[in-house]
Amino acid sequence: MARFTYKSVRRDGKHLESELETPDEGSAIRQIQKQDLIPIRVRRAGGLGDRTGRRPHHTLTTKEIALFTRELSTLLESGLTLGRSLRILIRLSSEERIVRALKMLQEQVRGGATFAADLEGQAG
Repeated sequence: MARFTYKSVRRDGKHLESELETPDEGSAIRQIQKQDLIPIRVRRAGGLGDRTGRRPHHTLTTKEIALFTRELSTLLESGLTLGRSLRILIRLSSEERIVRALKMLQEQVRGGATFAADLEGQAG
């Protein structure tokens, strides 16, 4: 059995962070979903994760963009709106530059721009 940490969201938008022991990541995701939670991030516990390689500047790494995209996709597929999904991701993020980027996207979408156009306009 391996220990996994996870971040998840309830249907009402409240988030939960916890750990569980399962044979693999797929089993962890299924256990989280059985609790009527939407898994956002599941990682093997004890790994270096986001604690290394932090970048001081404003551009996001390819890994961060991929993670954000996967998390956003999960929330949208569960039926949440784009605005609510962005709010949840902002609350879940512990990295200030990611929060800033998400808030900027959120404001531009609120201002009437399309999400795709906002992403294209982001440098880095």
